Amino acid sequence: YELVKGFHQYMALECKNEQSTLAKAHKTGKSFIREAIRKGIRVKNPYDEFSYQKGKNRLEFLSKEEFKMLQSAYNERFLPPRLQNVLQCFLFACVTGLRISDIRTMSRSKVCRIGYSYRYLRKK
Repeated sequence: YELVKGFHQYMALECKNEQSTLAKAHKTGKSFIREAIRKGIRVKNPYDEFSYQKGKNRLEFLSKEEFKMLQSAYNERFLPPRLQNVLQCFLFACVTGLRISDIRTMSRSKVCRIGYSYRYLRKK
């Protein structure tokens, strides 16, 4: 309990992390604790006593002008190839609503045609 509490205070006060970052760190920590317990390692779960606020994501949307500027930058192809690829993935994510993680794992086998449109089959 004290280790998790100290970790939380360090992340919040020293590192000045946002609530969402703290929640993500604790979520990861909890998963490691649960895995250790599942594997038979005798450990007291500090999260039985420690509670924290779940973070809320703040979504910011691009304006139409910002999106058009990024499109122009992509079409002009003045970026190095690696950044050009990153921008292409970002623009594709903006248009489709897919997560970057889904785009990275995308393959033809996960895309199917339904009538006149295409559907991406993803697994969580």
